Amino acid sequence: MIGLDSTSDYSPGSEQYRWLVADLEAARDMRWKVVYFHHPPYSPTPEDNTYSVRQHLSPLFEKYGVDIVFSGHSHLYDHYFVNGVHYVVTGGGGGWTLTHETSKYNAPFHYTRVTVSPNELVVEAIKVGGELADRFAIRK
Repeated sequence: MIGLDSTSDYSPGSEQYRWLVADLEAARDMRWKVVYFHHPPYSPTPEDNTYSVRQHLSPLFEKYGVDIVFSGHSHLYDHYFVNGVHYVVTGGGGGWTLTHETSKYNAPFHYTRVTVSPNELVVEAIKVGGELADRFAIRK
């Protein structure tokens, strides 16, 4: 699992970018590759789409076979599958009352449960009342 600081410079050549490349290189043989940071590259809220993440980091995620990227910032749950990488927005901690953002999953208040086994990584987004908003599996 790799944690990044999306409030600091991650452009090519930056210290964080070089560190990420080195960490991904070292993780080439790892079964599961998971990355997390705050600002989502994809969001149903247009102003929350972080295009610089798409430009600078997504090509690395694709190149090194990152399975899933978790982010927050948008106050809801959403899930995108782009060029072989799952992007999950999981910002269901309560800011929705200020922003009233929406997505097709209708899960502003939720938690995300991840279950990992040697051959399967399962992600479930669960609404506060227990209703399943989304479930998907990555199998290897």
